[in-house]
Amino acid sequence: MTDMEKSWFTDLLERAQKWHECAAGQTGLIFHPEARTAMWAVALSKIADGYHQSNNCEKALFFANAAWRLSKYPVFAFNAAVLHMALDQGDAARPLLYSYLAEYKNIHSNSVWEFIDPAITSEQLDKLADSARVRLTAIGL
Repeated sequence: MTDMEKSWFTDLLERAQKWHECAAGQTGLIFHPEARTAMWAVALSKIADGYHQSNNCEKALFFANAAWRLSKYPVFAFNAAVLHMALDQGDAARPLLYSYLAEYKNIHSNSVWEFIDPAITSEQLDKLADSARVRLTAIGL
């Protein structure tokens, strides 16, 4: 990570900490290591989003893959797959899309994954699943 990326990462973690403290109505929250890891993955994913928006898919992929490896949150697998496809790396995208399809229905029953994005709906997850199936067809199942 560059110094700037480290700064973004730290800032994102501080914002997440403050958000959760505000939601809990308590300062100085101490998170379980799995929850802390999930927060790190969210921060990495947000950095990936920023790079993706600026059309730097290679940098975005680096951070998206890190978020996925760290958390195993299915949506991060989907995001990494989309970036692999943008870079014409269908073979790398395929297992990520399969990972998403295998796990997305468990998001609402996994407390750590729910911690990552508690507002995500089943309908949104189903739309991503439909998109994953279309992408798999496009690159060859």
